Amino acid sequence: MLEGLDEVDWGALRHAYGSAVDVPAHLRMLAFGDEAGQQEAFGELFSSVCHQGTVYPASAAVFPFLYELLECSGASLRSWIALLIASMAEGETYLRVHASNEDGKETWRRILSGRGQSLDAELAREADEVAAVRAAASRGLESLAPFLSDPEPELRRVISSALMFYPEHAEWSRGALEAALERETDADVRETMRLTLAAIPV
Repeated sequence: MLEGLDEVDWGALRHAYGSAVDVPAHLRMLAFGDEAGQQEAFGELFSSVCHQGTVYPASAAVFPFLYELLECSGASLRSWIALLIASMAEGETYLRVHASNEDGKETWRRILSGRGQSLDAELAREADEVAAVRAAASRGLESLAPFLSDPEPELRRVISSALMFYPEHAEWSRGALEAALERETDADVRETMRLTLAAIPV
């Protein structure tokens, strides 16, 4: 398990706190640690590669290992991993969150200008990062389908929301969401499922 983990140049990748050199240790703890260690590793990974809904170059590199752990782990850990995967799958980048309106754009134009950078160039760079994350998420996305029946409503909601961004998976995701909606009892989750079904192609 986790074969190839050390072949990734994690030091050349970044997450919310800088260098991603710490990611392999967290993934190994998630795979092989005791319950307390797994909880700590999950928290560290979530805060670094999906910090408040934002994603980074390291986020894309994490997906293959999370998908592997999703197949091999126990039930409770699998739910945590599914939540992290789904949260990253719908993640955005820092500037797309913080410069999403005119006030935010003007603030970040001033900040970036002081660094010799432009907002447009940084937004374009971040768009490429999001595209890499979405491509990595897409490769194993169907493995999240069973979690639309998970006991935790927030997990069902996040997965339902994430599926909106992957029209290439409509062939299976539409049917999975329609079946899940029929049995869903949580109002917020039902609304998210309806919104996603309205957005993905028939």
